[in-house]
Amino acid sequence: MTAADLYFSLAAQSTLVSIALLFLPGLIGWLAYALQLAGRQGPSQQVANGGIVIGLVSVVIEVLAIVYAVGVADANPITDAPAVFLAIPIYLAAAGFVVERLVHPGEQEEIRQRIRGFLIVGATLAVLTGIFSVLRIYMIVFSGMIGFVLFILALIALSYVMIRRVV
Repeated sequence: MTAADLYFSLAAQSTLVSIALLFLPGLIGWLAYALQLAGRQGPSQQVANGGIVIGLVSVVIEVLAIVYAVGVADANPITDAPAVFLAIPIYLAAAGFVVERLVHPGEQEEIRQRIRGFLIVGATLAVLTGIFSVLRIYMIVFSGMIGFVLFILALIALSYVMIRRVV
């Protein structure tokens, strides 16, 4: 079975798969909370962190699949794929953080802050990549070289401030 076959089989059962994935964070949260009530703090924390890992890995896989589909397979997954399949990885990542925060409030705040910082830097770099893929030479033509240099300096300053917040 290839990755494409797996995707098509999941797409054929999209309702069932979507419902299962929508309830996954709740199941993970319930399991982590039950372990915490049983006095097993370590395993409870690991289960809650596992929910975050599942969400972040699914987002990375989705981004890589979209890049592959657009760049190599000449497909347009944004219009061809079911909208639920595009939204579920983001939901899993957000729900993983919410569940971990609800089950273990106040713990590991410094780790959460670093993860948020890295996500902000990643989102900023994604936006900048999108801007530069569209701008190319048009900015130099319409704003002149000085405007382009000022824009680049502003982006460098923004990146410096964001990296300082993370580190």
